[in-house]
This record gives sequence, C-alpha cells and structure tokens, in this order.
Amino acid sequence: SFLDQLEEFLPHLDELRINGGEPLMQPLAFALLDRVGALTPDLKVTIATNGTVFNSKVERALAGCNVHLNVSIDSLEPDRYEAIRVHARHDVLMRNVDRFVEYTRRTGRTLCIMVNPMRSNWDEMAAYVRWCNERDIALWFNTIRYPESVALHSLPAAELRDIRSSLLEAEPIESDDQHWLHRRNLAVFERFRDVQLPAWID
Repeated sequence: SFLDQLEEFLPHLDELRINGGEPLMQPLAFALLDRVGALTPDLKVTIATNGTVFNSKVERALAGCNVHLNVSIDSLEPDRYEAIRVHARHDVLMRNVDRFVEYTRRTGRTLCIMVNPMRSNWDEMAAYVRWCNERDIALWFNTIRYPESVALHSLPAAELRDIRSSLLEAEPIESDDQHWLHRRNLAVFERFRDVQLPAWID
C-alpha cells in the first residue's frame, strides 16, 4: 500500500533519499528501487549505507536506478572497526567500497564517505582526509549526539581541549591544493577541529 501510494509522487521528486538502519538489508527498499527503476529511472536516488552489503539485489538496484551513495565507515583500522560495527568484517567493507567507487566512477555518480567522530575514533579524523584524498573521494563528518556515552559533545571541556590539541599537533595533511575535492575534504576536517570542538568546549 505504501509503495502504491508513493508512485504518484515519484515523477515530481528532485531527489529520493533512502536512509537507515541499513537500507540494503531492507526488502521494502529494494521493492521501492524496483518501482523507481521502472517508472522514473533518471530520478536521483541517494542511499546511505554502512557498506557491509553488496549482493545481486544491490547490483540490480545500481544498474536500474540513478543511485548515488553515502557510505559510513566507522574506522579505518580493522580491529577498531570490528569492535564498533559488531559482526561486520573490515575486509568485506573495503572490498564493497572498492566496488562502489568503481560503480560511481563508471557512471559519473557521486560517492561520499560519511564519518561519525566519536570517543573511540576521533584520533583518525586526519587519516580519513588522507585516505579519501588518495582516492579522490568526498568526505563528510556527521555529528553524533546520542548515545551520549559514545558522543564527543558530552565530554568535559578539559578532555575536549586535549582532543583538539592532539588534532592541532597531528601530522600535517598533505593535499593537492589545486584539487577542489581535496580542499573540500580538508575544510571538513578543519571545521570539525576549529569550529565544532571549540563550540562544545565553550
């Protein structure tokens, strides 16, 4: 019934965003993508995924729709990633990310790596910039507010000052200043370090 009701809206949309949970594990999301592919295949569809799933259903959706991707990566370090994303495997994630990169480059669509700066991974934020710039991939930092036990904003100001000091003293991020995407990714990091953290400290 939901899909039937949605059909009349599809031709009028500029963009359809499918967020989670994990959309690529939801039968309803694939049923929706099947309809989009049949009715409005040029409609921009942006899917937020944790990157743990890449199967024949995903391949069919990518082939049939104008899919753009936001892929969440909890950590670049395998042990830390698997501690955060319980039951997931870092090697599978990276293999899937490579497939998503290949798809977006072949089709001219967009891919953005989404990062959740938390108490367990804040020290990797500069590494994300380097990792994305090496691959010419866009980067974005989300703001995690809940649960407060993993969020940064609820830490004492002294601890937040230490975090910011560590990020200021970290190895400089080398990037191609002529590459707009590299400049943008560096700006994402600097906004987190020089705007977001001071705001929480205050």
